[in-house]
Amino acid sequence: MGKARDFFNNVVTSYQGRDCLIWPFATQRGHASIKVPNETKVVRVCTLLCEQQYGPKPTPLHEVRHSCGKGDRGCVANAHVSWSTHKENCADRTTHGTEVAGERNGQAKLTLEQVEAMRQALADGESQSSVGKRYGVSQPHVSDIHLEIKWRR
Repeated sequence: MGKARDFFNNVVTSYQGRDCLIWPFATQRGHASIKVPNETKVVRVCTLLCEQQYGPKPTPLHEVRHSCGKGDRGCVANAHVSWSTHKENCADRTTHGTEVAGERNGQAKLTLEQVEAMRQALADGESQSSVGKRYGVSQPHVSDIHLEIKWRR
């Protein structure tokens, strides 16, 4: 057995602490992962933990929830994982402050300060086209911001 598998069997499965237990081995996009013995498949450690504690996924649509919000940083604490729906997991992102929205989105062209200034300019009567030109975005983009389709408050 490899070091990662030994760590999983001897440390992770018996860990009873309330603090995060961070996986010290390979991750996939920050999530703790481990190779399935005698296969080429790699699985997330948190999935194995949930299966051990709660049995198989209640439905194929269920996913692992981390109550600590640090699943993408390798947390493998038993007390932090459970099965949840995608909707519950998405709600947790807002609660944990890990939602990739606004300036945290790597493709964002605007800052929150700019968006607020745009909204004020629109409230003062400036046209969407004019505001868009000033901030380097299209009029439809300005409209989406104004209608809160993008950059919801």
